[in-house]
Amino acid sequence: MRLTLKSLRHALHGLKHAVSTERNIRGFLILALCMIVVAALFRFQLPEWIILLLLLLSFLVIELINTAIERITDTIDDERKLAQGGHFHPGIKSAKDVAAAASLLALLIVSIIILLLFLPHILGLFFVLPQA
Repeated sequence: MRLTLKSLRHALHGLKHAVSTERNIRGFLILALCMIVVAALFRFQLPEWIILLLLLLSFLVIELINTAIERITDTIDDERKLAQGGHFHPGIKSAKDVAAAASLLALLIVSIIILLLFLPHILGLFFVLPQA
């Protein structure tokens, strides 16, 4: 039980650190909170809530992994600069670029699904839509 609590403390510390140091994560959390408020105003049904929350949490996971990769690669790059005066080993740059690409694709997927979730509700404000 003590190891579980210790692991939980480490995880919460990591989340706090990411939120306090990463502008993109803070921005995402603000947008996620706005989407949750709008979803409540639109009276999302349970399946919509499940999709929305899983989607938002999944994207947050990807952003946290991206942040971890960036921290590791930056640490290695800093060591390289100190030891050899070099900068950005090609593998380090590739790792950072691939992590950023994963984050970008995840954002695209999130955007499409959010649009599909919210669009019927938005259109319902202007048009009478047939019930499914």
